[in-house]
Amino acid sequence: MIALRKVWLALGWLWVAVIFYLSLAPHPPEPVHFWNVDKLEHALAYALLMLWFCQLAYARARLAAVFIAMGVGIEFLQGMTGYRFF
Repeated sequence: MIALRKVWLALGWLWVAVIFYLSLAPHPPEPVHFWNVDKLEHALAYALLMLWFCQLAYARARLAAVFIAMGVGIEFLQGMTGYRFF
């Protein structure tokens, strides 16, 4: 049971890494394209991330704060890249 939890945690942290990559890459893939699609993509990415870690029985309030801080941090990092916008 503990080994399975480690696999789920590893997959969750992989998802975090994918979000960082897609948020900071100069030309991320765009599977769909319509007005404000990036807002929908962000909402889905963070909702799935929150659901993933909540099902592992983490403290939800703390987890929400961590992912909000992660999103804000990514925005600042995007502003520093020169090819992405804050």
